[in-house]
Amino acid sequence: MTIKKNDVYTVTCIDYNEMGYGLTKVDGFVFFIPGLIKDEVAKIKVLKVLKHYGFGKIESLVQPSPYRVDPPCGVYHKCGGCQLMHMDYPHQLAFKKHHVHQCFQNIAHLDVPINDVVENPSPFHYRNKVQLPLLYQNDHWTYGFYRPHSHDLINFDSCMIQHGFANAFLPKLMTALDQTQIKDGFKHVVLKMFEQDIMLVLVVKKDLDDGLIQPITDLVKTNGITSFYLNIHPDESNVVLSLDNRLVYGKTSIQASCLGLSYDISVNSFYQVNTKQMERLYSIAYGYASVNRDETILDLYCGTGTIGLGIAEKVKSLIGVDVVASSIDNAKSNALHNGITNAFFYCMDAGEAATYFVKQGIYFDCIFVDPPRKGCDGTTIDALVKLNPKRIVYISCNPSTLARDCALLKEYYTVEMVQPVDMFSQTYHCECVVKLKRKEKWIIESEWEK
Repeated sequence: MTIKKNDVYTVTCIDYNEMGYGLTKVDGFVFFIPGLIKDEVAKIKVLKVLKHYGFGKIESLVQPSPYRVDPPCGVYHKCGGCQLMHMDYPHQLAFKKHHVHQCFQNIAHLDVPINDVVENPSPFHYRNKVQLPLLYQNDHWTYGFYRPHSHDLINFDSCMIQHGFANAFLPKLMTALDQTQIKDGFKHVVLKMFEQDIMLVLVVKKDLDDGLIQPITDLVKTNGITSFYLNIHPDESNVVLSLDNRLVYGKTSIQASCLGLSYDISVNSFYQVNTKQMERLYSIAYGYASVNRDETILDLYCGTGTIGLGIAEKVKSLIGVDVVASSIDNAKSNALHNGITNAFFYCMDAGEAATYFVKQGIYFDCIFVDPPRKGCDGTTIDALVKLNPKRIVYISCNPSTLARDCALLKEYYTVEMVQPVDMFSQTYHCECVVKLKRKEKWIIESEWEK
């Protein structure tokens, strides 16, 4: 049987891939279909045929799933920002739990129990950070999300997952951009929004005189924005923000709160996009850490210090490491203004820092690891083994790289608990907290453990 582009078949969805696309087969050949729910029967049209799998789209539903809902977003089927809005919320959670389980089985080859996903009590309008490309077209500036697998900009009136302030402010910002009469120069808009403070960052190809962008500054002053930066980024790359920032108006950093502590947030600082779920995530991580006042802990990829500082008062000392200098500056000031005196922060690469601690004979009772989506590199994994902590608490936004890294550690550590947390509702992304406990045969006795 030869399968060709534009062929139409009636199929039944049997599973999902990691992005939530429905998985089906035509004469044994795998197809991935966006928007198709498990057990649904549909007519699909073939869009692309590769060597081992293909892609298609739904032509019509023959037997819809009881878990299907009408997406409340008008551009959901065009925009690449969300992938699961056609599923009801309980089924979104079921998909994420299933995906985490599949990753641990197929990648780590570990049959570990996966807890039910911690649900998000507010699965819409939860994002405290918005980051959007800008485009000048038809004599006006506009914003949007890219269509999947393209650079076609899909404009929207209101995004269902971003903070309500952003939905109200962005159209006003476009009017102000038009008033500057600049037709080439704005690249991205970034908004960080918390209870007391809001930061606006405009990514520009070159620095702009304050007089030239006065309409934007006027808008900032009348809309409660407390910090306005230009981020100068002439390079064409997938990295949205450069390290070249200029404060135009307001405070150099803004503040957010988590579990009773306050944190300084700068332009380049990492901070979880869902504040309420972040508190639940960290509370679970602290429970897994099981620390006491005689212990020393390490917070790798510490960012602004939010994970480590939240538990610092319960331990002897905390060391935090991050490669972003501004994040370390924020972490130090966060420790200071929260009255925490037993925390020490260093600007170093995670793998480099872990190797340094091994060479210096500095060991830790518990290590928090919260890497970017790509996970830990080999140097970091090797150093974690050599550092030999009693416990590792691994926080990850990518179940695939999480499972891979747990597989690399499983000779030395037992995966005791896996807790998914729904930080990113309506999308396929899933945050996880994992507790790893050192196997007794790998205990390396040192002076501090005697």
